[in-house]
This record gives sequence, structure tokens and C-alpha cells, in this order.
Amino acid sequence: MAVTMTISTKRKASNPNFQSKKVRRLGFRRARDTVVEKLSTEQALVSHLPVDLTMEIFARLPAKSLAKCRCVCKQWHSLLMDSEIATKQAILAQENPIDDKVVCFLFDSSLYKVKPYWVEDNSNIFDSNLEAAENKIALPTKNARLSHEILGSCNGLIFLNHGIKRKRFFLFNPLTGESRHLFNLPCGDKVKTQFGFGYDSSTQDYKIIRFQTDPYILQVFSLKDNCWRSINSTIEQFPYLLEHPVAVQVCGFLHWQVIGPNPDIVLTFDLGQEKFGELINIPKDPEEDTRIVGVGILQGCLCVTRRIGFNKSFGIWAMKKYGVAESWTKLITLKESPAFLDAYQTRYFQLFPIRYINNGRKLILQNFNNSIIYDIEKGSYKISHNRIPIIPREEHESWLMDSGSSTLKMTSYVESLVSPNSLCRV
Repeated sequence: MAVTMTISTKRKASNPNFQSKKVRRLGFRRARDTVVEKLSTEQALVSHLPVDLTMEIFARLPAKSLAKCRCVCKQWHSLLMDSEIATKQAILAQENPIDDKVVCFLFDSSLYKVKPYWVEDNSNIFDSNLEAAENKIALPTKNARLSHEILGSCNGLIFLNHGIKRKRFFLFNPLTGESRHLFNLPCGDKVKTQFGFGYDSSTQDYKIIRFQTDPYILQVFSLKDNCWRSINSTIEQFPYLLEHPVAVQVCGFLHWQVIGPNPDIVLTFDLGQEKFGELINIPKDPEEDTRIVGVGILQGCLCVTRRIGFNKSFGIWAMKKYGVAESWTKLITLKESPAFLDAYQTRYFQLFPIRYINNGRKLILQNFNNSIIYDIEKGSYKISHNRIPIIPREEHESWLMDSGSSTLKMTSYVESLVSPNSLCRV
């Protein structure tokens, strides 16, 4: 028996395949030991840092890297599960001048995640559908055929509604897949209701503003308290109607474009004080007939699209320093009206700036069912009817696509680990 074992051992030792496997096993063990030792060293280094400094370092990581750090050890997992670090990471990402925001699209009752992306110049590729979608993300609704609508986004959370007559409202984090049903509202066809969604840093609370003009209703929904509050706040010389149901948040204020005596103003709402702020006036040439046709955010600045004349040209203006009227700067002039604009000969035409792409050389805008990619350098544009051209490239961030009706809707947001279910304290 001993002789047999000796012969077998000698055969294995002389077998080159066996020796190769042995070397690989040794190499794997050494690599594993090296990784474990490195992680232990890094954990030891981090453990000696002040907690505030450690949190500051983590908050500057991308959301996906932050999620990976949760799996390193129990100490990091406990530290990084705090909702405050997730919110801080999202806020810092919003302020990042690199502008690595993602775009969420509503399209055909489906949510698609495309990672990463680049917009092709080839016009033949431009009209391609969502074939480049990496994977389909299930929306947190039982009936996927019911229409959805994006009502806002903040710190990686998307505020949506769905159902017949837009009854159900919920928050959704497309990165983590978490969702939270908020409330139901009997919104009839004759009731015009606008919403705003933002973060109040003074109370560390996310708030939803419901604004109805006929009859006049102003309510605030606190995610921490999980309830509505009626607000007694009006603005001077009111009769203004909100022209678009979605607001954008800048510096703690929500902003809507309005219909009223002055078509070149923006209505504001202070999330901290829970009252209307000052109306923002955009400087204008008295000889030009201008009106705001869209409100958005570009590189952290409040932006508006203004129509000059009757579909003659459009300009994108930005408030470089929030609250300073003199800081309004004209960024872009769309040199010619895209052909499809002629189909909407109406004074209530809308055109929203979404985000820069291709290192700031191009700009995505949205109108009704269409998106426009405007080449700033060439002064040219391409129209995408319910489609956006996306070609995967590993070096760029992801986009999200989603839709709840035949219309294309999109919003720019930053990925985060903020959980909609960790925001309620009752």
C-alpha cells in the first residue's frame, strides 16, 4: 500500500499538468493573501482617521464605488448605511463641475438602463431605437401598461406617478431599485395640478409641493413625517398659471415657468421657509418680443429657454450666480428653428434644456414627444422622434430610459444610494 502511494506521488510530481495546477494554486493563495493584507492595511489606516474626515472621503466617491465599500467590512457597512452619507454624496455629485449626471427617459411604459453611452454623429444611427439598452429595469408598479410621468428628481431619487388619471405617486431609485409608494390623489381631467420635488437641507427632509390653481391649493408633503401640510402662502399680483407641471431645484428653491402678465419670469418656492420666494425676472431687450418656454439646470445653474419673436430663434440663458440678476448670461443661440417646430405654431410651445454631452460640444433639449441634440460648434441640430441615439462606450457613465406613454419624457439626475424607505421617521 505504501509502495502504491509512493508511485502515485512520483507520477503526479512528474506530470507537467499537475505541476502547473500546483503553481496556479500557490499563485492564487499568494494573491489572496496579498489582497487580504492590503485590505487589512487600508482598514487600519482608515480606522485611525477622524470619523468626520472618513465620511468626507467616502462622500466624494461615485455611488457605485460607495456601494462596493459597504462590502469591505462590517465597520464600513455600518458607517455607510447611514442615510446622511448617501445624501451628502449625492449633493457633492450634483455640485461636481464635470457634470456626470445621468438622464432618465420615459418611453413606452418601460425603464431601460444604458451603460455607458455616447451620441453618434451618424444620422443613420440617430433614429435607432433602444437597441443599445443594457438591461430593462422593472418599475415598481403592478400594471406596467399604465402610463407613467416623471414629476421631478433630486439626489438620485425620481418622483413619478402612474395609473389612470395619474392617481398613484411614488419615489424610485433606479440605481438600487428601491421604491416607496407615497400617496394617491384623485386627479381629474379638469384639475390642473403642478408638483415640485426637492431637498430641504435645513431639516434634512425631502419635500413634495402640490400646487393647484382652481381651486387654489398649496400643500407640502414631508417624507420624514409622511403627511401633508396645507400652506397659506400666495404671491403678490398672483394671477399666474404654472405652464409646466415639473419644477427644478437650485439652491434650496423650486422653480417653475409661468403664464401670466409677464411671460419672462420664473416662479420660486423656498423649501426651507415653505413659502413663495421672489419672482425672478430675466433681463430682456425692450425691442424684442421674448418669453420663457422652458426651465432647466445646466452645470448647476438655473437656466431658461427663451423664444425670440414667433419661432424665429431660441436662446439659452443661465443665472451664473444664483440670486444675482446681473449674472444672467446668454449661453447659446439656436441659429435656426428646427423644422418640427413649425408643427407647433402656438404661443405655449415649450423647449427644455436637459444636459450637455460630448464634453459640452452638444446640448440635449426636449419638446413634446421629441428630443433635440444641438451641436453648439456647428450650429446644427438633429431631431429624434421618441428616440435618443446611444452607443455604449465603457469610459462614460450610464443613462436611464423610461416611459409611461407615447411621449418621451426625460430628466437629468445624479446616481446615489439614497433609500426612499429610510427617509420616514414615523
